[in-house]
Amino acid sequence: MDYSVETLKVLLFLAPGFLGFRLYMIDSDWREIRHLDIIYGSLIFSALGYGCHLMLESWFGLDHLGWFIAISFGTAVAAALIWKKYGHGVLHSLLHGLGITNEDNLGDVWQKIFNDPRIYVTQITAYLKNGEAIECDETKAFDRPGLRDKGIFPYYAHRGGEICFVPNRRRRSPNSDWEEVKDVEAAADWGLRMVYLNPDELQRLELRITPVKSDD
Repeated sequence: MDYSVETLKVLLFLAPGFLGFRLYMIDSDWREIRHLDIIYGSLIFSALGYGCHLMLESWFGLDHLGWFIAISFGTAVAAALIWKKYGHGVLHSLLHGLGITNEDNLGDVWQKIFNDPRIYVTQITAYLKNGEAIECDETKAFDRPGLRDKGIFPYYAHRGGEICFVPNRRRRSPNSDWEEVKDVEAAADWGLRMVYLNPDELQRLELRITPVKSDD
């Protein structure tokens, strides 16, 4: 047995699990995840990767360090993605069917609405504490493949409550009329007008949502 290789394997043991857990928690604010959750979550995915390597090593003699890295990282990442895509929902459906819990454990409402790839926000109306209201009454008008390919979207949101979107209608006070926002789409060199709203400014947020929109 090459002890230097075994020592390196031990040092690399946690790395695949940490990567897998990070992918699994990709929608969460990393700063808010408890350290204990990171430790045990990483250990679970690392153990899956290490166990898969031991199994393949016993079957095919894949004891080279390169195989260990490839198998452990590949297994941890694949397990994380499969669990996030399928396993998590199946588990909670089973628990729901057994009458144990109705919780889906998919994050808070804000995260569910803005980060779920199956949901598309078609209209955003933000009512501010100062009486002003800002709206994007048809986000799909500003959601185009040419812009999305460059990372430009009609709205952005952070689970902390921050939101940024294209404002095409504005109301100065509750008693005033809605007015169109000028220069929403300026010349190509200027781009789309966006408005950033801090959670402390918001009194209420109204949304219309649909299943994820198609490109047509």
